[in-house]
Amino acid sequence: MCLSWFIHNISPFHSWSYVVSLSVLCTVWVAYTALTCRSLALKLSLLLQETSRVRGGPARKQAIWAAHVVGMEMLICAVLGLGICVYGIFSGLCLRAMWRYRGSSSEANLWLMLKWIELLQVVIHSDWVVNSLGLGLLSGILWQVQPPEDDPQSERLARGLVSMSSSLSPSEQEVYHQVVKQIASRGLRLGTLLSFWEQLQLQGEVMPGFDPRRSVTNDVVRRVRRVIIPESRVGNHGCALASLWSGAETKPHVMVTHNWTNGFGSLVSAILADALGQASYDEVVAQIATS
Repeated sequence: MCLSWFIHNISPFHSWSYVVSLSVLCTVWVAYTALTCRSLALKLSLLLQETSRVRGGPARKQAIWAAHVVGMEMLICAVLGLGICVYGIFSGLCLRAMWRYRGSSSEANLWLMLKWIELLQVVIHSDWVVNSLGLGLLSGILWQVQPPEDDPQSERLARGLVSMSSSLSPSEQEVYHQVVKQIASRGLRLGTLLSFWEQLQLQGEVMPGFDPRRSVTNDVVRRVRRVIIPESRVGNHGCALASLWSGAETKPHVMVTHNWTNGFGSLVSAILADALGQASYDEVVAQIATS
């Protein structure tokens, strides 16, 4: 609206300043839109990788749902950015036409100038509509994707576990809660895990044949007589290796899940990368494999 007022009251002296202002506006907006879309595209790529990696279950449904949401947000941002750019380009062209035909008394030139103004008015109103639709879509008023529903089987399993613990006698429940508390306090420190990793890399000392790039977690566990049992032995008895490493009850800050067929080096690298605040462990796994 303000720009329309400027067009009707523009003078040749100020036309170039308006053109420069529009050029700066379009440049900044294009850069902002490109950075926003790039950030959303990276997130969308990670989500698509997650959907192809996860097999079934609620996790894959949630990844697909998140990918739909992020993809729609990226599309809306691109359309909004394109609308502002079109608005700026047509405004600049209209200002140029006004400056060119302003002093002319020819009816043809005046007709062209009026047509440019009418076209700009259409662009302005179209931009208002696009911005309103974009706001409605991004805010969730006009478009929402419902998250996937919880798996009823998982809910039944959770209810079954609760009912099993509630059916115990008071003395059994006391033992049950003590064991749960003990397991929940069985954390270990990152430094201890890295020390164990260093011992594994020493060929022939802890686990002969260990390959930091190829040995999977199951290899370390299958060779318990060479690695886990000697490390967790206390006199003639044994205990959990995590409890022995910690020396006391340690409440973990992060819960780590893994797959037995994944590389043990990848597991250690992922834990270390998370502690360092990195989004990926690619660089970490290369460093610890050669350290």
